[in-house]
Amino acid sequence: MMSRCIVEEVARINFECDTAASHSTLGKDLFDRLQQKKPHLKITPQQVTIRLADGSHSTKSHGTVQLAVKRSPKCPRLSRITFFVLDSPNNLLGRYALQKLFPAQYHALRQATSASQGTPVKNPGTRVEPTLKAESLACRAVKPGRSTRSEAGNGCDRVPPVKEPHAKSM
Repeated sequence: MMSRCIVEEVARINFECDTAASHSTLGKDLFDRLQQKKPHLKITPQQVTIRLADGSHSTKSHGTVQLAVKRSPKCPRLSRITFFVLDSPNNLLGRYALQKLFPAQYHALRQATSASQGTPVKNPGTRVEPTLKAESLACRAVKPGRSTRSEAGNGCDRVPPVKEPHAKSM
């Protein structure tokens, strides 16, 4: 699943939403283009080895960078997300970024997957319904008679506090 997000208020970037990824990644070429528009952006060098989805390891990390990201132009709230900058054409939003940017959809997905594994759902009055949105195809949890939208109607869900995972240095 893909999502187009606004990064540093200067670029709309397509990201692959990867619920299996513990971290978010950004391609070095794309970071260089962002840095041309925002010269203050700097990579924090880190020597890390990243285990890829196929089980192999990559040492092509240039380090990490924290970027301000929001999911749509209507959303006034920016989330600070840490990205590994890699020699890769792929841009991924990992679990923690997805939880920050799409809290209601992330919660609904967690509930749906927990229910499918036989794990009891904490809120039995909650149903999961698919919705089509301009920015993404998503699921949202809806309690009968309640909405997941904020009162301002700006398309942003309330965000619970989320802790970023720490990179392990080698």
